[in-house]
Amino acid sequence: MAPGSLDRWDARTRATVFPSLGFFGAKNVDRLEVPLPPDLTAVRLELPASVTEVLSLKALELVRENRVVRPPAASLRATTSSFAKGRPRDAVAPLISNAPINTRREAGPWWQVELMEQVEVDALRVYNRRDGLGRRARSLLVRGRAADGTWRPLHDAQRDGLATLVPLVERVTGVPLQPRLLGRGSWASRVRQAVVEGLLDAPEELTTLSRDEIRLLLALVPSEARGGRPGLDDVDRRLLATLLAVQRVVVPRTATSIRSFGDVLPDRPTLRALTREINEVGERLGAAPMSITRHGLTDVGSLRADTEGHLDLVERVAGVFDELGHPLVLAYGSLLGMVREGAFLEHDDDVDLLFGVDAPDREAARPVLEQMKAELRVRGFGIWSNPSGLNFHVNDTATGRHLDVFPYLVDGDVATLHMTSMRLETIDVAILEPHARREMHGRLLPVPHDPERFLEARYGAGWTVEDPFHDWTWPLSS
Repeated sequence: MAPGSLDRWDARTRATVFPSLGFFGAKNVDRLEVPLPPDLTAVRLELPASVTEVLSLKALELVRENRVVRPPAASLRATTSSFAKGRPRDAVAPLISNAPINTRREAGPWWQVELMEQVEVDALRVYNRRDGLGRRARSLLVRGRAADGTWRPLHDAQRDGLATLVPLVERVTGVPLQPRLLGRGSWASRVRQAVVEGLLDAPEELTTLSRDEIRLLLALVPSEARGGRPGLDDVDRRLLATLLAVQRVVVPRTATSIRSFGDVLPDRPTLRALTREINEVGERLGAAPMSITRHGLTDVGSLRADTEGHLDLVERVAGVFDELGHPLVLAYGSLLGMVREGAFLEHDDDVDLLFGVDAPDREAARPVLEQMKAELRVRGFGIWSNPSGLNFHVNDTATGRHLDVFPYLVDGDVATLHMTSMRLETIDVAILEPHARREMHGRLLPVPHDPERFLEARYGAGWTVEDPFHDWTWPLSS
């Protein structure tokens, strides 16, 4: 952009043309990656002093040559402006254990880390919250301290985002973006319409863009209700569908950025319309049919299509859990598919399993869970731990398949486990134990003692009727 041309982009013009300026998400496909200078001694993430808000980020990663670097905790000294109520008071955890950053709501919240030893890194990856509240970080500032003690700006989500986005949009659509000195409001509305039409007309051209360029274009999609409408209008919904379908083509198997836009996808009819429009674009791009799940986009029937491979993994991992004294059973959506349809659900995208742990609460269970993860790693499995829940993924690194395993904590006749919206709730242990077996695809698979009672406890009395949007990730109005 020409020097000084950013000054014409006042707040109203930016909000009209790029309502989600500064967008970045929680996935590899849309994370923020900030280059770091070689003489770095400290990094600071902050919101402007004029902004009173929570600094809330999912995770951070230091990177060298595209590989994650985990420095020893002793080599880092981290501080923060505050800790959110009820959160662990460990400022260094975001860099060594994928813990989130959560401050209190305050003016200019910040988090900072000092590198006490030389660390060979060339970038910082920043992962936002998964949900619509990720918009809190869209004015994020990143600064670095050099060896001489001077601080320098490394990233300004608003200014740098605009400086990169404007020439990108001009190149992709051919629409000039030079705001007028007068009449900017009407100009902004007209030019946004022209830009959106250009993107909708030629999704094929968007597949040549990088993942970061697609992330930048998502700034065109509103992520919170405006103009009295609870959700996106038809044009904005088609734009979101186009960019999500392109994301899925450019980065195959990604869950996409859809959860970041949950606040403007308020009901089942909107999700159905979005699904249809994603598949219309996907068909033009040669993509397989897709469905929207709690985790994001997935190929329709992808789990069903690989049933045998996933069941082989279930049997392998179940053998390890048996050795460790914690037998597995099918649960949640996987059990629902088995009982109701005799197969994995068409819209499901992973296998859910439960195992018992004798523990009155999560703190008592934690050492057992960590020991189990260590044993699984020794046996060659990869582990991903949910930072906000008790469950973890067991990954087959050779095939890319994974299982989502959840503990249930047994205390006398009561079991505590993740149920509605991942809340910890209690049920009668007799629903779960002793374990039983049911047949699916010619295999006898472990299930809870009373599968039907478990499904009613988890999904309600209507569990026999299909609803792909049941217990959705964000509240739906219908």
